[in-house]
Amino acid sequence: MENKGNANEVIKDLAGKLANTQVENSILFIENKHLKEENEELKVKLNGNDLHKNK
Repeated sequence: MENKGNANEVIKDLAGKLANTQVENSILFIENKHLKEENEELKVKLNGNDLHKNK
């Protein structure tokens, strides 16, 4: 029975780690999305500056 108890503890530990990993992945996904949006805004600004310089 001791092994069964240990297995349950391992499962609970892994489930907790999995939940934390999923939360971290969600946060990173959102941060990545915001960085992509910021990058696009900067590209637009850069292209705008290039157009003004060429005139």
